[in-house]
Formats: sequence, structure tokens, C-alpha cells
Amino acid sequence: MTGFGQSQAANSAGSVSAELRSVNNRFLDLSLRIPEDLRHLETSIRDRVARRIPRGKIELRMSIQRDHGPRGAPNIDHGLVAELLRIQQTIAQEHPGQVAPWSAAELLRWPGVLADDGLAEEAWDALAMQAIDAALTDFEAARTREGARLAEVMLARLADMEGQLRLAAEHLPRIHRAVCDKVAERLREALSGIHGAEADAALADRIRAEAQAAALRADVGEEMDRLQSHIAEMRRILQSPTEASVGKRLDFLAQELHREANTFGSKSASIVSTQMAIELKLAVEQIREQVQNIQ
Repeated sequence: MTGFGQSQAANSAGSVSAELRSVNNRFLDLSLRIPEDLRHLETSIRDRVARRIPRGKIELRMSIQRDHGPRGAPNIDHGLVAELLRIQQTIAQEHPGQVAPWSAAELLRWPGVLADDGLAEEAWDALAMQAIDAALTDFEAARTREGARLAEVMLARLADMEGQLRLAAEHLPRIHRAVCDKVAERLREALSGIHGAEADAALADRIRAEAQAAALRADVGEEMDRLQSHIAEMRRILQSPTEASVGKRLDFLAQELHREANTFGSKSASIVSTQMAIELKLAVEQIREQVQNIQ
């Protein structure tokens, strides 16, 4: 399911921001874009996200904003600067004219050059985890709202399918009679040259047998019963989504709905039943598209 969540945790030394984005995926695929200062937390961050988001293609972006405030210029690790300049000079000597000198901005962006104004690493770590937890809460709330909207859409499509099945139940007896009459008429025309009492009796039996066989081939009662069963189960899940991996269960039911709707269409014996099958399959396809966005 698509989702978005963001948050920021701050204290006197600065703030940590976290932003989560996701699209649907069968498994958990987590991509991290975090500052080097938080890179040592990568395993902990992945575990924290995985405990609350079981699957999806997730992107987590984090950033640190240090607030040096009125305390003046930030502390600079002059030893690290000197070492970086020495390395730059060595490279320049070995490759004259090929490497541009580092600018002050590039040096200041190097991890560790700017001190963190005395705030312990553990404090920044706690701030980062606080931001992640708040972003996850915001993310889950957004997905819950989207899930409720998707459920409304799918429930409406299920109601459309039930309407088509009620219509089919009304029309099928007439359709069956029409099929039987058509088969009987064709047999009478084909065997019109046969006469005699025994022949007439045999012809009547043959017509009844062929008409019944044609009616059985066109009978979709079992398919309609299974469609009703799958619709009821899907509605139950959508109205009370308390089970884990609801998306996988709904995906399975959507496949079963598609299978039964196809069989219903393959047994179509009239223009009316063909139109019903088309409407059923259209509703199923709309449901399947939405199910792909549910976790």
C-alpha cells in the first residue's frame, strides 16, 4: 500500500528529520538514505521499521540539522582538517593539474570535521530513533486512512457483483427454457423426415435428452454460489480487517472471483448472460487493482 509519514525530533543542539514513503510490494524492500553520522544505526533502524511494516517497497530519508545557536562558531576538528589537506596535497603532487583543490565548504561537509557542540553520540541516536518512531506512527495513520477508502471502493464493487448475480438468478430460468426450446427446434428440423409412432417417441426422448444436456452445460448455479461465498468472505475481511497479511488473503479471493467470473462467461448461452459476465469481470478487475495496494 502506498503511504507517507514524516516527523522531526529536536532538542537544544539541533534536530533529526525522518520521512517515509512506500509503494506496494510482496516483500519488505527497505531503502535507507541517512547521514553518515547515523550510519552506525542502520541495522537498528531496519529492525525498527520491519517490526511495524511487514511488507512494501519503503524509502526512509533522514537528515540532521545542528543548531549552533548563540554559542558562536561551531567547533572544528583542526587535526582532521590538517590530515585532509595533507592527503589533498599528496594527491595534487602525484597527479599535477588533474585534481582541483578542496574548497572550505567541501572540507566542512566531511564527516567529523564539525564537532557536534558537545552533544553525546548517544543523544543523537536517541533523537534519531524518536524521529523514526513518530514518522512510523504518522505513516501508519496515513495508510489506515487510505485503507479505509480502498475498502469502501471494493465494497461498492462487491455490491455491484451481487446485483449482477441477483439479476442472473431472475433471468436464468428463462435463458434455460430458451436454450431447451432452441435445441428441440433444431432437432425437429433435422429429424423431420422420420415418421411413425416408435420414431416419434424416440424423437421426443432424444429431444428431451439433448435439451437437458444443453441446459446443464449452460447452468451456472455452482459458479454463482461460489461467487456469493467469495463475496461474503471478502466483505467480512474488509469490514473487520483484524488478520495479519490481509492483502494476501484478499488477493487470493480476488483470483477466485476472477476464475468463477470467467467460468460464468464461458457458459453464457445468451446475450443477456454474456452482458452479465462482462459486468462481473469488470467489477472483479477493479477489485484486483485495488487489492494490489493493500498490505
